[in-house]
Amino acid sequence: MQAAREGDLALAEVHDFMNLPGKGVRGKIGNATVMVGSNRLLLEFGVPLASQMGRVEILESDAKTVIFVASDGEFVGVIAVADTLKEDAVAATAKLHAKGVETVVVSERVL
Repeated sequence: MQAAREGDLALAEVHDFMNLPGKGVRGKIGNATVMVGSNRLLLEFGVPLASQMGRVEILESDAKTVIFVASDGEFVGVIAVADTLKEDAVAATAKLHAKGVETVVVSERVL
């Protein structure tokens, strides 16, 4: 939001906003119903995704979290988000190991 304002970009108001826990969000921008969230959310509202799943699998295999976007029941695109290791992560882990602390990586993908 701040970057949009600093870039002098117009921000449209969202009406009828709904948070759908574990799935995403839904709301109206102008006359369009927009959904942003999981593939489950879009499928629940009848948005066809079969033709997109190959591309999604490639993104997910590259450790990216895929967020789906639809407008008026039509697939619009995906947003792929990836976490990156902090510069000092390896050194911090090595220090913990030197002190006898066992470390593990926990990811939502394995939970």
